[in-house]
Amino acid sequence: MLKLPDPDRQYVVYTDASDFATGAVLTQDFGQGLQPIAFMSHKMSDAETRYPTHDREMLAIVQMLREWRTYLQGRQQFVIRICTDHNSLQYFMTQQSLSARQSRWLDWLADFDFKIEYVRGSTNIAADALSRRVDHQSTTPSPPQAGSLAAVTLASFEAHGTATITKAELLSLPLLAPHTAETLLAAAQRAGRLRRGQPAVVLTDELRAAYTAEATRSHEPDPNRPAAKADGVIDMPSQQCVAFTQRGTACKRRTKRGHHCADHMRLLQRLAVAKSPIAGAGHGLFAAKGKGAKPFKAGERIALYTGDWAQLLPGEDGDAQGGPYYLQLTRTLAVDAARTNTALGRWANAPRGAKDATGKPLRPNAKLVRDQHKKQGALQATRRINPGDEILISYG
Repeated sequence: MLKLPDPDRQYVVYTDASDFATGAVLTQDFGQGLQPIAFMSHKMSDAETRYPTHDREMLAIVQMLREWRTYLQGRQQFVIRICTDHNSLQYFMTQQSLSARQSRWLDWLADFDFKIEYVRGSTNIAADALSRRVDHQSTTPSPPQAGSLAAVTLASFEAHGTATITKAELLSLPLLAPHTAETLLAAAQRAGRLRRGQPAVVLTDELRAAYTAEATRSHEPDPNRPAAKADGVIDMPSQQCVAFTQRGTACKRRTKRGHHCADHMRLLQRLAVAKSPIAGAGHGLFAAKGKGAKPFKAGERIALYTGDWAQLLPGEDGDAQGGPYYLQLTRTLAVDAARTNTALGRWANAPRGAKDATGKPLRPNAKLVRDQHKKQGALQATRRINPGDEILISYG
């Protein structure tokens, strides 16, 4: 039996999406556990069925809020709990890069006070069933899974002729449904055909999220990771910048450093990677300069220091066991930032006894801090760093 809504109680909403519909259940706790107030099931349009999995799941939340906005819009006594079995949606409101569609959703969602929580699929049965109503399902054969490598690249081939593998080769590729950031990256590496040294993969929303995750989160090393060079660097293939232009279109520039091209690195992270004047240092990390450039203040976080986790033997320090990009987190764990597609913190140099233009010894202006919860690090300014200054840290 449906209950009448009580504005003095917290709303808890369960949402889900299938390939062709979205579903939601609006509930409140009246003292006997959560009880339903309303149900929603919405058939997707043809365009919506072609959304990537992440966007279809977010569409379920957007449609739910539109349907029940008379209950949920504006200031609430309690924060609305939105429960979904799609884990990555928890970070939607704080993710660094958004598509044009996601940006529009973000603006619209500002009128609601909510938090997105991950729940196991076994506790989301009602919303799951509502998203799979038989009468919402199309009777025509479904095209390749939206957002899959084959589907998106084939669409690009048909519309723009930009795919760098043949149509026949694309049709032979396995579809990735469902797929995670890791499996999508692995498939991109397997299916890529190089042209001018560039992987032939169209940048989908999932792949963009995967590139961003590689640069902003540490994890176990990929077994297919390239071998390190003599200097300890793991040279990763170039990829497209994950940012969007002011027109809302995807940036198509290539990058081998982090997940942004040089321009978006400067605009979004206030940083630049360039040749260091320190002898033997190679490239270094600099505070970006140019119109509107701002300094980093003392205590301000500059960049993340991410990479692959590496186990250490007790009693030995990280430098003795690993390469030059090791940051020891605990007695038995380090993060190795040798990959060129990790966060920009890896590009910061030590002064190495170098001197500035006036002959004074260079000294560090930043330090490495550890995030034990995320098992990675970050660069933090120890004093003011002006635009154009190289960011220097002590690795001692």
